[in-house]
Amino acid sequence: MKKRKQKKDYFEKLKCRKSAFFVFRDAAFPPKKGFTLIELVIVVAIVTIMTGVSLTNVSRNKEAKEVEIAASQVASALRSLQNDAVNGKVLTGSSVCRSTLNLVNGEKKYGTSYFSCSSGAQVGAENIFYLSSKKENGIVTSSAASFSFTAPRGDVSSSGFVRLTAGANTYYVCVESSGNIYTQKASCP
Repeated sequence: MKKRKQKKDYFEKLKCRKSAFFVFRDAAFPPKKGFTLIELVIVVAIVTIMTGVSLTNVSRNKEAKEVEIAASQVASALRSLQNDAVNGKVLTGSSVCRSTLNLVNGEKKYGTSYFSCSSGAQVGAENIFYLSSKKENGIVTSSAASFSFTAPRGDVSSSGFVRLTAGANTYYVCVESSGNIYTQKASCP
């Protein structure tokens, strides 16, 4: 029985020493705080993937936005010509009776011109405007069109549409026979 008690005492002393060792170890070497290398590599990989995906979407949306802006530019030019016809624009001493916008298929530009009431001849030179784009291939018209607005009410010669494209992105400028001009992503009715 004495041996058992000795063994028991020995193990109790050992436990005491063991716990004292851990107390000493924790005091001498406090637990480290921070990230492991694996955690850091995983976070960097996730951030890199997210950045790549977002930059791809931004460039895709940028091209679509440029086509939308070009369509707004053409629609604005059409509305301006319509207003010139309604307001009776005067150029170089001649009253203007007809304002025209011409688009050629596959071109990156459009032209506006004015015609005299008295002679019907063109007043001044045709004004050329380029579709704004920062891309090398740029935005091109995918349809030939000519729209004229006549004084005094700004009546449009014919209804129709202008299709502008850049890559896979397309935008339409719609001109209705009533004179309504608007832009949209879907084809005109």
